[in-house]
Amino acid sequence: ETPLYAALDRDMQETWAVHGVYPTFSWMPDNKSIVIWAGGKIRRIDAATGQAADIPFQVNDTRRIQDATRSKVEVAPTEFDVKMIRWANTSPDGSKVVFEALGRLWVRDLRPDGTAGNPRRLTRQSDHFELYPQWSRDSRNIVFTTWHDQNLGTVRVVPASGGEGRVLTQKPGHYIEPTFSPDGQTVAYRAASGGYLTTPLWSLETGIYTVPARGGAATLVTASGSQPQFGQRSDRL
Repeated sequence: ETPLYAALDRDMQETWAVHGVYPTFSWMPDNKSIVIWAGGKIRRIDAATGQAADIPFQVNDTRRIQDATRSKVEVAPTEFDVKMIRWANTSPDGSKVVFEALGRLWVRDLRPDGTAGNPRRLTRQSDHFELYPQWSRDSRNIVFTTWHDQNLGTVRVVPASGGEGRVLTQKPGHYIEPTFSPDGQTVAYRAASGGYLTTPLWSLETGIYTVPARGGAATLVTASGSQPQFGQRSDRL
């Protein structure tokens, strides 16, 4: 194989054709040259030497240019409507809902008439993200995980009325999917691994763990599995 001509254009007509699709090659009848397009011109390439010569052409055409549709977008508004929430969970007694938006947990009252009150922050911090909220069976507490790019994550419990939150885990990690036991004395969660977008540190001892709801040493239940859930009793996971 011998390189013949390198001054080609990228074909941007197809999504993935930017990596080499180049249509409408054509050999001349004498098999000695190839006709291609490049640089807005039609060119004849000598197959033996690679020399290129332009083939003159002229097109008479009429085009209508439409004004672009433009709308003003405020770059940094003080307030805006949140378009997506995550991990929305209704309390077991049906009185509240907790959800994550913009990296923070919010609680909203649910009224008997089907309406809802104004959302309010669950905690009063701004140094880490709050994720994966779950209610205790008595609707009094919420367990959740946190994330910080340098300090990594924790598992925390906070009263449903709000507050600072109590850290349960003793080591940093990549913690997700926490849940309360029925008696509210234990929290189960998954320790995942990092890497790619997050730090790979503290990624070796992954699996499903339990920890006392008041904090303390964590216990490995199983090295595999996800989304731990308790049934009716607190001794089975």
